[in-house]
Amino acid sequence: MGRRRQVDPVTFQTWANILARVPSAVLWLAASPKDAFALLQREAAAAGVPPRRLVAAPWFPEKEHIRIKSLCDLFLDTPAYNAHQTAGDALWAGIPMLTLPGEKMVSRVGLSMQLALGLSPSNTTIAHSFAG
Repeated sequence: MGRRRQVDPVTFQTWANILARVPSAVLWLAASPKDAFALLQREAAAAGVPPRRLVAAPWFPEKEHIRIKSLCDLFLDTPAYNAHQTAGDALWAGIPMLTLPGEKMVSRVGLSMQLALGLSPSNTTIAHSFAG
């Protein structure tokens, strides 16, 4: 069985576009195998984003994990397979989450979490396309 790709090329390009528009922003990613993170850094550079703006965040104990997440300004959900527990942690830490719901249940978790919190589907944290 092959590895499941959490960040597809369209999603990553969208994130690179956001980084290009917000020069002070960095993209925190869960620590992954070095070769995978190096590939993402190369893709960022190819999109005109300095690789140093991608940060590999190590895993922390739960209390510290939530505290560190609270330093973020925005949580970007992956559309193909939503974040599930990580999204719950981000929302618990008070971070707004940008999600793009898809057709399958695993790609609608972010929307479901936001609706459970009383946010409207027209809210700016629920995208309807990659355009913007």
